[in-house]
Amino acid sequence: MDWMASEISLPQHKIPPVSSLSSFHPAVRDWFASRLGEPTAPQRDGWPHIRAGRHTLIAAPTGSGKTLAAFLSAIDALLRSGPELIDETRVLYVSPLRALANDVQKNLLGPLAPNPSWLVNAKLAMPSIAIFVAWKQLGFFILLYLAALQNVPKELYEAASVDGANAWRSFWSVTVPGVKSATTLVVILAIITGANLFTEPYLLTNGGGPDGASTSPVLLIYQKGIQQQNPDVAAAIGVILVLGVMVISLVNKYVLERD
Repeated sequence: MDWMASEISLPQHKIPPVSSLSSFHPAVRDWFASRLGEPTAPQRDGWPHIRAGRHTLIAAPTGSGKTLAAFLSAIDALLRSGPELIDETRVLYVSPLRALANDVQKNLLGPLAPNPSWLVNAKLAMPSIAIFVAWKQLGFFILLYLAALQNVPKELYEAASVDGANAWRSFWSVTVPGVKSATTLVVILAIITGANLFTEPYLLTNGGGPDGASTSPVLLIYQKGIQQQNPDVAAAIGVILVLGVMVISLVNKYVLERD
């Protein structure tokens, strides 16, 4: 779809031919250039009208930067107001389908976050959540292993020692087989926990961001069924998820428990 910009203005009011970023605050201009590079066509042609205070409509495809075109102007106006802002509403921004949230997360939180920006980086967001979830579940899994270790007969360690086995050999030959049932349970529980992941990406990355990099299956079901009103798609994803977890769990059970 081609983009177009329309405005409500007087015909005789001319806009001077200036660079699309030249009228922004230096901090905003430098940040945009370093983070995003060159403006897109909707941004380049829309900014002069927006910054002139005109009613501007920009119709453009998703991902063309039209949301940030208006939002950046609002940020620039607030920055020019000085270091101390009055406690009042200065900007009213209405954005459908969480487009503003995605822009804030991707284009503002990303560059301003610490380096490395764990939760706003598309490559680091999901590994960061995985580490967090693993750490959260670690205590429970340790308790399962401690309970399993109580059932390993001490005579087996003594027999291994008599046979000349060192500590490493005793671990692999006695301890690991002795806690095999706990290992099977831990692996299955970890698979189920990962498949049911919802709260962490929903809260930590604002619903699966950035750009869906941390979207989990259950979060996708929520987005399709609740937010986008597609219960049939959400139900299909749920069925596939259940079947997938069952197959993976059975395979792991077979591999871990075979002699």
